[in-house]
Amino acid sequence: MILSKPTKFFLFVASLALADGRAADVDLEKAVGSLITAEKAYAKLAGAKGFREASISVFADDAVIFALNAVNGKKFWREARKLLQ
Repeated sequence: MILSKPTKFFLFVASLALADGRAADVDLEKAVGSLITAEKAYAKLAGAKGFREASISVFADDAVIFALNAVNGKKFWREARKLLQ
């Protein structure tokens, strides 16, 4: 089965929430709902500003993304601007 990157990410986070739910009382519906709300807000921002600008604006300063190797997300997208111009 071929899954998109956002789907894989969602399943990964959901599995972490489920695993953590065994160790502590966690409202899984609330956790997953929060994740879905954040993903929809990010998608809306990306639609308005573009994926690169949305990523730069929402990533933490120490966010890590995987672009062949683990790299700083903000730095990657800021440098991608130079490549795209």
